[in-house]
Amino acid sequence: MNPDLPERYEATFVLLPAGENLTCHLNETQYRALALGMTGRLQVQGSRFVSFEPA
Repeated sequence: MNPDLPERYEATFVLLPAGENLTCHLNETQYRALALGMTGRLQVQGSRFVSFEPA
């Protein structure tokens, strides 16, 4: 890992009912609030992550 490069965080969400995947770039705080298998309401603008509210 190069300490001169900023870290990037991304998460892939499975959109229901279609089951398609959407990968979003997140900041570290947003990323660390997620856990594998969480369900909830995803809010995006285009492909930009806005928020995720767990169910």
